[in-house]
Amino acid sequence: MQMNATSSQVSKVLPGTDRCGVWKALGKFIHLSAVEQRLLVEALLWLTLARLAIPAVPFRRIAPLLGRTMEETPFHVTEGPPVAEGVSQAIRTAADHAPWKSRCLVRAVAAQWMLKRRGVASTLYTSNG
Repeated sequence: MQMNATSSQVSKVLPGTDRCGVWKALGKFIHLSAVEQRLLVEALLWLTLARLAIPAVPFRRIAPLLGRTMEETPFHVTEGPPVAEGVSQAIRTAADHAPWKSRCLVRAVAAQWMLKRRGVASTLYTSNG
């Protein structure tokens, strides 16, 4: 049985990618620092978990994991911009390279979980429209 995948076959499985794009992304990943690599892998894991949980689990079960309803994060948070910026960049990069679409809610939930893990308070806003 032959298992060679052509570039067009890979593109069908991973939309928006081709063999060249995968190698280019891998090359960029290898040149990141160990801290950036770990952050990116963690972001991909949280995005995966959020992507699977949101359609499968009723939101009323997920919501308590995201914080208290109608309670905002105090503005005078001591940790913040450097950590939040790193998490934001990791989520954006991982979502852009994931083989699935990670829309706003998936990204927000993953980021919230990453920030919570680091002890950084954050508020997730949702809209009804």
